[in-house]
Amino acid sequence: HYRCRNILLVGPPPVHHQQRLQYQIQRYGEKATGVLERTLDNTAKYSTACRQVADDEQLPFLNLFDDMQQQQQQPENDWGRFFTDGLHFSKAGHDFVGPA
Repeated sequence: HYRCRNILLVGPPPVHHQQRLQYQIQRYGEKATGVLERTLDNTAKYSTACRQVADDEQLPFLNLFDDMQQQQQQPENDWGRFFTDGLHFSKAGHDFVGPA
């Protein structure tokens, strides 16, 4: 299919619900809805679809959704450290993705 095989399909990272809700309150104050605009459930579906495309096209796949959450095997390793607001990478998030 592809002449250039230097393609890596990167799946979405997980969404840290608690951080997203805290960010919403910080940003919108009393107008915060308390309803998440992105969820782990929907992100898991997107990650699965990305993996399927990678498999179908025989491309390597970086599974950030699972890989980041697996970091929580130790209590001090809350995967929330990878995000500034539950969605966007912090320095730790960038450091995690960079070598992958």
